[in-house]
Amino acid sequence: MIKEINGQNHGALNQSASYHVAGFWIRFGAFLIDLAVIAMSGKILLIVIWPAGLESNMVQSFITINAFFVGAWGAAYLIIMTALWGQTLGKMLLGLRVIQTDGNRPSWQTAVVRELIGRPLSQLFGSNLGYIICAFHPRKQAVHDLISDTYVVYETEPQRGKWVQLASPSENRAG
Repeated sequence: MIKEINGQNHGALNQSASYHVAGFWIRFGAFLIDLAVIAMSGKILLIVIWPAGLESNMVQSFITINAFFVGAWGAAYLIIMTALWGQTLGKMLLGLRVIQTDGNRPSWQTAVVRELIGRPLSQLFGSNLGYIICAFHPRKQAVHDLISDTYVVYETEPQRGKWVQLASPSENRAG
């Protein structure tokens, strides 16, 4: 059960927790940082795994191998970081974290659904419309958040912005 809270009254009620949800631009910044981390670490891993270089048709091999490898590495990075810490490096640097609707860090299952099913739908064949929805959604959720029942929230409590109140697990069962 989710209750939206606007204005100054955002304290916890009935063992519920209130979180300040992150908007589009801060999430976009975290995503850009993550893309840089994925690209740089992917390149390093590719060199470690394939030290001899690429085969005869250098350009074609580079595009094929690098695109597949970075995509697979990127998905693994996002799943592992989200499941283990609830944050990627980009989110850590900007003070954000991913939570489930019960306020806990995403489970492995939730992280896999969020990153392998939800994120490709957010990217929607390169259009990224699923991310842009976050800017207009009342709870600042992108498509991958809606599919996986997650929120991206601030770790600290800024005084302005959109807040959501998450009911405690006992309230969810009762309602």
